[in-house]
Amino acid sequence: MKLIKSALTGINFTSVIEKYEPKAKYMHEGMTSSINLEDADVREAMSLYIRNGLNPTKPLGKRHKFSPMDGNYPELDQAIETIGLDECQCVIMSQEPGMFNMWHNDEYGSYGKRDKSQIRRVLVFLTDYKPCQFLQWGGTVIQDWQAGDIICDWGSESHGTANASEHTRIMLRLTGVVTDRYNNFIRSISRSVS
Repeated sequence: MKLIKSALTGINFTSVIEKYEPKAKYMHEGMTSSINLEDADVREAMSLYIRNGLNPTKPLGKRHKFSPMDGNYPELDQAIETIGLDECQCVIMSQEPGMFNMWHNDEYGSYGKRDKSQIRRVLVFLTDYKPCQFLQWGGTVIQDWQAGDIICDWGSESHGTANASEHTRIMLRLTGVVTDRYNNFIRSISRSVS
């Protein structure tokens, strides 16, 4: 897992958040579209919560899925293009106070039988860190992020999140197929923070 500071700059994050908030829906809203029991990843996630005595339909936070260049978030289009993932799935997601996402691994089920080693996920912080917002990958707890910092390249490393603050945490999640453009982007920003 890599946390890269100031990876994306020059984005009007406030504008993005203002557009996101009225479009966002809790993950469990519209059960038929968000809880697809045909999907093995969904069944495993629901099973994890049930095994631990938790309600799997309790909201994990709000989300808004969009396509790059669809006009929803023009402030993000250049950043998404620069990051360079093919078949990119874009989701802005928020975690409100008191919400959490249990310890899990990403399975990328929506990419079907594709070689999962070729799938990458990038998280872009859209809000600054507030005390008592927790993200953990393996043994690493992530804190003190700023809008524009990214997390990437965690592969199958387990992770979880929680928000015990009084503030909502908002992130952009990009998932897609690795490209030379993506690898060059990660190399260029990794060098710039060394």
